[in-house]
Amino acid sequence: MDTTTIIALSISGGILAIAAIVYAIVRRKKNHIKKLGKKGEKKVQKVLNKFARFREAKVLHDIYLPLYENTTQIDHILIAPFGVMVIETKNWIGEVYGNPAEEQWLQVAGEDRNKHYNPLMQNKTHLDNIRHIFKKANIYRVSVEGAVVFAERKCDLYCPRGVPVYTFKQFKKLLKKPAYEADNKVDVEKVANAILSQQVTDKKKIANHVKAIKKMHG
Repeated sequence: MDTTTIIALSISGGILAIAAIVYAIVRRKKNHIKKLGKKGEKKVQKVLNKFARFREAKVLHDIYLPLYENTTQIDHILIAPFGVMVIETKNWIGEVYGNPAEEQWLQVAGEDRNKHYNPLMQNKTHLDNIRHIFKKANIYRVSVEGAVVFAERKCDLYCPRGVPVYTFKQFKKLLKKPAYEADNKVDVEKVANAILSQQVTDKKKIANHVKAIKKMHG
């Protein structure tokens, strides 16, 4: 084997080794983000379950619903005498800059700068979906509102005032407000059953949804 061939093989081996290391780092980062997401959802889930436990309320977690020819996934739906709250949980860390009218929001974490689809727009799709279900079930006069919760402790929000976007600490305070203790005569069981009657349980459809989300986020 001549010197040129040896050098070429060494370079090829080095490139493959670097590629393997980069792949391992990217995969580890994705797995870490996935774990953070589940951890964040569990934190919010615990708070909502506690809220429901001491009131005549019900919480639906990680529910899939039909959306045209596809499906949409909702992290949490709180159904209580005051009305319905649809919650989208995010696990972003660092600084988050966003405006309701902007399609992309900016996340800055150290030297990393990432753009994400506006979570308020994402949750609006969920809200419209729930309202459509209520209309089909002849359920009226039930307040439906949304909330986006950033569950990671190391997250600072830079959004306009009055926008339903909260840190985990702010969200816990929100649920203690008098508005969420009000009895607006909501039939909790009827509302929950209307939503559950539309729930997607087909594993293939759910797998396709997960695949589409992974593709969207690289």
